[in-house]
Amino acid sequence: MKKYIYLLLLTFISVNSNAQTNSIHFEDLQFKSRENLDILKINENNLLQIKPDSQENYDYEMNGTSGFVYYYGNSKLYYEEGNFKYWELTDNHILIGKNDKFLKVGDPIESISEVFLDYSNNQESGIISISLDSRDYEMECTFLNFEVLAGKIQKIWRTDC
Repeated sequence: MKKYIYLLLLTFISVNSNAQTNSIHFEDLQFKSRENLDILKINENNLLQIKPDSQENYDYEMNGTSGFVYYYGNSKLYYEEGNFKYWELTDNHILIGKNDKFLKVGDPIESISEVFLDYSNNQESGIISISLDSRDYEMECTFLNFEVLAGKIQKIWRTDC
């Protein structure tokens, strides 16, 4: 009976999980605008060298802190206490990358493996999540997510549990 339950659990995990064993260092992520080659790195107190379309105050209620959200087209960059922390990219105004290789919303799913890791999956639609970690502090349950539909990236964002 134990073997049956173990096999059932193992099958469930392998069928339903897109988790990657590889992770990306949070500090290695880079962002840039499609109009400008200036690169923004995580945890730096700076903005892309283009003016956002708009900005507004943003309260991080769970942390008791405040910051700003900057809009570039439909994409958003979130700053908490002056540091760049979160992103939600829903158009091609902002590119994300690593080691000076970038991808954007609208790119084919294959660009994920070209920029970030050896990701191989026949998945044409759904959510692909890559674990994020940090050299400087412990990060648990933090992911770089890609929403994919018909083999194209639709949205890129960060989540924390």
